This record gives sequence, C-alpha cells and structure tokens, in this order.
Amino acid sequence: MGFQSNLSAFGNETDCEDGVKWIFTVFNQCVRSPVEIWGFYLGLFSIICWFFVYLPQLYENYKRGRCDDALSIWFLLFWLLGDAANLTGCFLTHQFPIQTMTAIYYVIMDVAIIGQFFYYAFKNAQNPDFSSVAAASIVSGIYITQTENRPFRFDTSSQEAGYIIGLLSSVFYLGSRLPQIIMNFKRGKTDGVHPFTFLLAVIANFAYAFSVLMSKNDDGSSYEEFIMDHLPWLTGSLGTVALDFTILLQCLCLNKLNYDEIDDEEDAPLLSNS
Repeated sequence: MGFQSNLSAFGNETDCEDGVKWIFTVFNQCVRSPVEIWGFYLGLFSIICWFFVYLPQLYENYKRGRCDDALSIWFLLFWLLGDAANLTGCFLTHQFPIQTMTAIYYVIMDVAIIGQFFYYAFKNAQNPDFSSVAAASIVSGIYITQTENRPFRFDTSSQEAGYIIGLLSSVFYLGSRLPQIIMNFKRGKTDGVHPFTFLLAVIANFAYAFSVLMSKNDDGSSYEEFIMDHLPWLTGSLGTVALDFTILLQCLCLNKLNYDEIDDEEDAPLLSNS
C-alpha cells in the first residue's frame, strides 16, 4: 500500500469550498463532515489539556524547591526525545497542522521542566537518577527503525524518514514512563509527583487520538490506510494511557499506604499505654 499524505488537509482554498472556512483559513486544514468537525474540536480540547498538563508539576517542583528526588531524569529526557521525534515526524509526513502545533508546544514545555529539574538538582547538589530501562528503550527504538519488513511503500524518502521517526517517538513515549514507575516503587511513595499532570495527560491523549481518528477525509484511501498512516502518533498517545494510569494508581495507593503507616505509628503509643 502507498503512503498517503493528508492531501485533503492542505492545498488551495478552492479545494475546500465545502469545508469550514475559518478552520481552513486559520489552521490550513480542510474539515467537511460533522464527524471531522467534532474531531477537530477534540484536537483543540487536547491542546488545551496539554497546555495545563505541565503546570501542576512545575508548581509542585517550585513549591518543594526540588524535584530530582521525585522525578526520574530518564522519564523527562525520554519524554523530550519522544516529543522531538514526534515534531520532526509531523513536519516530514505533513500531519494535520493541529498535530504539528501541539507537538511544538510539547517540546517547549519539556525543555522548561527539564531546565527546572537540573536547576534544582545542581542547587541541591544531588545527582539525578539513572535507569537501565533507558538503554532497553534505545535498543527497542533501533530495532524498530531497522525493521525492513514493513507493510508500507512511501512516496518520498522524507515521508519514510518521518514515519520511522514517528515510530521512534512512540518508543520513547512508552519507555519514558517506565523509569518513573520503577522509581515510585523503589521509593515506596510518590511525594513530589503531582497526579493532576498524569490525569490531564490521560485526558489529553484520549482527546488527541480520537481527534485524529475522526479526521479522515474522503481522499480515496481506505480507513485502514488512514490508520496506518497515523499509527505512530496513535500508538504514542494511546499506548501511554495505560502507563499513565499506572502512575495515577501509584499516587493513590502508595500515598494511602504511607498515611496508614503514619496512623498506625501514632496509635501505637496509645495502645501500649492502655
């Protein structure tokens, strides 16, 4: 099957006479059917969610005056690598403009939170943690990019490169959560990890994925081809949802265990005295 670009999403205004004018004018994306319109609004909702995703964690780091004891540096770095690869893939494969704009914002906020991490790490003279999971993720990414038995044919080398980079971004996204999950288990607590960051990430990823799924134009290609064209980005968004849920459960369960232990320690003297 051929690699299909989003040709119906770009072009002259005459190619989108039956589409929503303001969306085409502002975002250069041709949206025609009610399903595509709702998909576009879901994409906007996803951007709004992502705008707020980093803010709770940034504030939590500022309030505590540190974050190197709570956040895995590999989680942050692999998140940045995933977003950078995602952005590059969006440019090379001509993804929807709303996808590209969201990817740009991801990278900016990644740099901000990583800069905050190293600022507090050096300020508090702490060494950031390292994990063997990172090496495993890199090996997995190399394996995916070197796999030759892909069921695709690409029109241009830039499209092929963009698709491979998109696959690599999904590997980075999936690999980024694992060091943080492991670090939370090792610490036995999630102090310093703000649950709202991961809750908003889950909501944003769902909205983003469904906005793409609902944006299929009538360009002559099948829906299966459309899904395969966007598979790296769908995998990167939906694939991390389960891992983000795991971190949310850690925030709930590990914190509850710590509270129960504190209550037991406070009750112990009373019981012994009685």
